[in-house]
Amino acid sequence: MIWVLLIISIILLVSYLAAVLFQRSYAKRANEVVEEKDKLAQINVRQALLDARKLSLTGKSLHEYQQLEADYNDIENSKFLHIDQLANSVVFDSRGLNVFKTRDEFNTLNSTLKETKAKIASIQGGLEKLNEVDQEHRKAVDELRLRYDKLRKKILAESFKYGPASEPLENVLSGLEDNFAKFVKLTESGDHTAATDVYEQLRVETNDLEKKMIDIPPLYDKLVNRYPTNFEELQNGADQLTKQGFVFDADPNVVIADMKKSHSQILNALKNLDMKKTADAERILEVQIKTLYDTIENEYGAEYDVKKNDRRLTNQLKHVRAQNQELTLEIDRLAHRFTLSHSEVEDTRGWGEQIKSVSEQNEESKKRWHEKKAPFTAIREIQNGLFEQLDQIAKNQKDLYITISSYPQVFDDLKRISLQYSGELSNIRRILEQVDMPGLPADYRLQFISVQDEIKALNNMVSASRVNLDDAQRQAHEVTTDLADLKSSSSELYVNANLAVELIHYANRFSDRQEIISALQQARLYYERDLDYGRTVDLVGRALDQVDPGSYERLKDGYTNRNQTPF
Repeated sequence: MIWVLLIISIILLVSYLAAVLFQRSYAKRANEVVEEKDKLAQINVRQALLDARKLSLTGKSLHEYQQLEADYNDIENSKFLHIDQLANSVVFDSRGLNVFKTRDEFNTLNSTLKETKAKIASIQGGLEKLNEVDQEHRKAVDELRLRYDKLRKKILAESFKYGPASEPLENVLSGLEDNFAKFVKLTESGDHTAATDVYEQLRVETNDLEKKMIDIPPLYDKLVNRYPTNFEELQNGADQLTKQGFVFDADPNVVIADMKKSHSQILNALKNLDMKKTADAERILEVQIKTLYDTIENEYGAEYDVKKNDRRLTNQLKHVRAQNQELTLEIDRLAHRFTLSHSEVEDTRGWGEQIKSVSEQNEESKKRWHEKKAPFTAIREIQNGLFEQLDQIAKNQKDLYITISSYPQVFDDLKRISLQYSGELSNIRRILEQVDMPGLPADYRLQFISVQDEIKALNNMVSASRVNLDDAQRQAHEVTTDLADLKSSSSELYVNANLAVELIHYANRFSDRQEIISALQQARLYYERDLDYGRTVDLVGRALDQVDPGSYERLKDGYTNRNQTPF
C-alpha cells in the first residue's frame, strides 16, 4: 500500500513539473510575439502613406489609397493593442496550471500576429504599386509624346509612300493624340487606375498604327508600280498571241479586267486601313497574275510541242499501221498451218480498229487547231494521250509478233519429240524382248500400252494438216511424264527378272535344305504363273539369308556392279 502511494506521489510531482515548464514556455513565446509586434510597429508605413498622398490621387486610385490608409489605421489603433492584450492574458494564465487554456490563448495570439504581418505587407505592396504606376505613367507620357511627334512628322514627310492611306493614317493619329491628352490629364490628376485603362488602349492602337505605317509603303509601291506594269505586260502578251492565232480557255481581256477590279478593291481597302481585307485581296491578285503569266507561257511553249508532235504522230501512226498489216499477214500465213487459239486474229483486228480511232482523233485535233477552236495546251494534252495509245498498241503488236514467230520452232520441237519418244518406246520393247522371262506383268503391259497410245496421239497431232500447238504441247508434256514413269518401271522389271534367275540358280546349291526347297517351290509359282519377279527375288533372297547369311545382299550388289540398266 505504501508503494502505491509512493508511485502516485511521484506521478503527480512529474505532472506538476511538466505543467510548470509548459506554462513558462508559453509565457516566453508570448513575450517574443510582443517583441515581433513592436518591430512591426516600428516600420514607417505612416510615412509611406504620407508620401503617397503627395501624388495628388483622385478617382479609383484615391479610393484604393484611402482603403490602404484605413487598413493601417485599424492596425495601428486596434490590432497592435489587441496583440498586447492577448499576450498579457497568456502571461497571466501561465502562472496557473491550466495548460490547455494557455495553449488556446497563445494560438489566438500567434494567428493575430500573422494576420497583422500579412496585412502590413499588403499595405506596403499597394503603396509601392501606386508609386510604380505613377512613375510608369509619367514615363509613358514622355514616351508617347515622342512617338506621336515622330509618327506625325513621318506621315507629313512621306505621305507619297502611303497613297490614299495617308489621310486616314493622319486621322487615326489625331484620335490617338486626343486619347493621349486624356491620358496626360488623368496621370497629372493622379487617377492612375482610370489612366491605366486609357494607356493600355493607347499602347495597343499605337502599335497597330506603327505596324500599318511599316506594312503600307511596300504594298502601295506594288499597287502603283509593279501591278500596272504586270497588267501592261500581260495585255501586250495576250494581244500578240491572239493575233498569231492562239486560243485561250479564258479570255485574257476578261481576266485582266478582273485583275484591275481587284486592284481597285485593294486601293479602297487600303484607304479604309482594312489591312486584313487588303492582304486577302492582294493574295488573290497575286494568284491571278501568276496564273495568267503561266497560261501565256504554257500556250506559247505548247505551240512548238503541238507542231513537233504532229510530225511525230504522223510517223508513229504510219509505223503502227505497217506493223499491224505485217502482223495480219503473218497470222494469215500461220493460220494455214496452225490452229490459232489465243485470240491472235481478234487482237490484231482490234488493234487495227484502235489505230483507226487514234487516226480519226488526231485529224479532229488538227482540225480544231487549224480552225483556232482550241488552246495549244489542250491539243497537246490530246496528242500526249494519243502517243500513249500508240505506244501501247505498238508494244502489244510487237509482243504478239514475237510469240507467233516462235510457232514454227515449237512445231519442229514437237515433231522431234514425237519421233524421239517413238524411238525410245521401241527401244524399251526391244530390250525387254531379249530378257529371259516367261512374260510381262499385266499392270506393266497396261502402262506400256497407255504410253504407246499417248505417243501415237502426239504423232497424229503433229501430222495433222493444221496443228493445234496448245493441245500438242499439253500432249507432249503428258507423254514426257508418263514415259519417264514407264522407263522407271521397265528398269525395275529388267533388274528383278534377271536377278530372280541368278538367285534361283544360286539357291539350287542348297537343294538339300528344306528352307530352300520350300522357297523355290513357292518362287516358281510367283515367277512362272504370276510373273511377279519382285516377289520372287524377295522370297528367294530371304531363304538364302537363312542358309547363307548375307548372301542375298552380296549377290544383289554383285549383279548391280556387273550390269547397268539400259533405260
